[in-house]
Amino acid sequence: MKKGNRIFYLGLLTLVLALVTTSLVSGTFAKYVTTASGTGTVTVAKWAVTINDVAATTAETSPEFTFNLGSTTAPNVVASDKVAPGSKGKFALICDTRGTEVAHSVSVTLNKGTGNDIAELEFFEFSTAEDFSAPYTLGDSIEVASYNASGGEEKTTYIYWRWPFDNDNDTADTIDGIAAKSYPMTAVFTVTQLETAP
Repeated sequence: MKKGNRIFYLGLLTLVLALVTTSLVSGTFAKYVTTASGTGTVTVAKWAVTINDVAATTAETSPEFTFNLGSTTAPNVVASDKVAPGSKGKFALICDTRGTEVAHSVSVTLNKGTGNDIAELEFFEFSTAEDFSAPYTLGDSIEVASYNASGGEEKTTYIYWRWPFDNDNDTADTIDGIAAKSYPMTAVFTVTQLETAP
């Protein structure tokens, strides 16, 4: 090959390499690139249950509250905090879930006790006016309230009770009066998260 041709081919090769390199370099620098990173937060929905002013503070323990039928007696014709034939009154069972941020159900069960209970005591739950015609029959337990809530709320269930004065059970009433015992009674609240909206 002649020296002039070599220079020509060398120049042509240099030009081709320059064009290829330019396209590669321009391909590297002439594009849009966006990189983004983000952070997320996971916040657990609150579960807040208070029963008759006693709050549930741990998952392992249940709130324990007390109520006394004798303290609700009206009219007051017997000794303080006591009941007798002719006594009647009402007590409140309050479930407060106003801080709760999930749908839930509430069930309230009343247990009159077993064994040596006062058989003549009658219990009622009125939605409007007092109506003593249909008492609850309390055995082991009876559900006195049941409802669902989509979020937090406070709801009070009033339980009315009476020990009829004239009930054809004078002998049983007298036996209860002579014994003058305290009889167990429990109210159980069960508050459960719902998987779907009520």
